[in-house]
Amino acid sequence: MHEWSSYGALPILIDGILETVGEIHHLLERCTSNKIPAVIFCRGASEEVIATLALNYKRKTLNVIPVVVD
Repeated sequence: MHEWSSYGALPILIDGILETVGEIHHLLERCTSNKIPAVIFCRGASEEVIATLALNYKRKTLNVIPVVVD
């Protein structure tokens, strides 16, 4: 487990599985351009989505964390 904290993070709720980055591209663009941290709550995410979010988080270009819930 890793700890993440960010003041005023935008909660994004998705009732489904994120299969491609294209499904949330518009949300990621908005978070990037406005420097808004966000938490995406979803039922699952593909390796592509996780890898993209992780890479951009490490580059410090995007502060969006996925949380998988049942």
